[in-house]
Amino acid sequence: MSRNGFTLVEALIAVAILGIILAGILPSFISYARLNTDSEFRTSAVAVAQEVMEDLRQLELARWPETEEVWPRNMGGRDFEVLIEHEPWEDRSSAREVHLQVAHDDRILYEVKTVYTQLN
Repeated sequence: MSRNGFTLVEALIAVAILGIILAGILPSFISYARLNTDSEFRTSAVAVAQEVMEDLRQLELARWPETEEVWPRNMGGRDFEVLIEHEPWEDRSSAREVHLQVAHDDRILYEVKTVYTQLN
C-alpha cells in the first residue's frame, strides 16, 4: 500500500520544529530592526545639526537666535527639536562657542560643540 502525504503527527512535529526555529530567530530580527531604526534616527539627527549649523553660518552674529532657543526641524518625515546654545568664545566678539542638541520625543540623539568664527 502506497501512502501519499503526511500523517497528522508528522505535520504537528514539522510545525513544532518550525516554531522552535522561528522562536530563536525572531528576537534577533526584532533587535536588528530596532538597531536599524535607531541608526536612521541618528543619521537624520546629524543631518539636522549640519543644516542648522549652515543656517547659522548664513546669519551675521548680531542676528543669531537667543541662546537656549529651540528650533523645530523635519527630516525624512521625522520631527526634531534643536536646542541652540552659544556664547562668546575667549572674549572675542567675532567668535562663538556653539552647542547643538538634536532631540526626538525628548530623547537626545546627537550633540555637537564647535567654535564658529565670523571672518570679516
